[in-house]
Amino acid sequence: MKNHDRIVYFNNTDGWPDQDFANLWRSEGYNVGILYWDQFADESELKDAEAKIWTATGHRNMRWRDGNGDYHTGPKRNVVQLLLNSYDAAMKNYTGPEVRLAGHSLGNQVALSLADQLLTQYHNGQISALAVPKRVSLLDPFYSNYPKDYLNGAWVGEKARAIVNRLKSAGTAIDSYRSSIVTSSVFVGDENKALSNSVAFTEISSQFFNQFQISEKHGSAVWLYLWSILYPTPVVINSTLPGLSASTSYQDVRQWMMTSDHLVQVAGGKTKEVLDNLYEMRPPL
Repeated sequence: MKNHDRIVYFNNTDGWPDQDFANLWRSEGYNVGILYWDQFADESELKDAEAKIWTATGHRNMRWRDGNGDYHTGPKRNVVQLLLNSYDAAMKNYTGPEVRLAGHSLGNQVALSLADQLLTQYHNGQISALAVPKRVSLLDPFYSNYPKDYLNGAWVGEKARAIVNRLKSAGTAIDSYRSSIVTSSVFVGDENKALSNSVAFTEISSQFFNQFQISEKHGSAVWLYLWSILYPTPVVINSTLPGLSASTSYQDVRQWMMTSDHLVQVAGGKTKEVLDNLYEMRPPL
């Protein structure tokens, strides 16, 4: 992607480290692109925002909210279709070595669906193989409960699993990180154990936040992942394979995908630093 002036910069609000993550990744040889769909996602009911990922004709259609809190009629295409058009335009002449997508919370559904549609475009001869993501990272991914009319009665987690299976068959490396109960409580969302067991899955310990700081724990998956590109892969005490992080190779991510085992952080969870983190391989969820 072309360079741009926008950066990702977080201060200590909500526990984020004081790091410029965009420039950090650039220093590692990457470029950075960010999808802001907050004006579409600004709904009091989470499922109304989620629907806009998959359809333009959900309960709230594609309405968007301005800075004054007023809603406006939106476009006739869903979030992923809009992103796909922008992605195709930006990546038309792309010749780099690889593309990686990462999506947090609901954004994991955006990343999976975008990768799926790009793979279809490639098979249809519309884009080159270079523009197809080689890796998709899911950061404390969220899927709501219950069937959806706009998915012909399927759950969004079910839809995501079907996409994961297609991407796996194409050789895409998929890693997933859980950092909060937002994605593992039946009262909040679909834990989607079958999906976690089919990808390279890690449970992150975020004990540097207390049990009531759920939002902070949920967000920590993002900055822990972005930060980890600077450091060696973490150690797994009962496996010869390296642990999972942003610096893990695609080949090693795929190795973990070949087993339904997952990783659990057993040390270093009380500090935000990543160098003291240790993991243990555990059986399927």
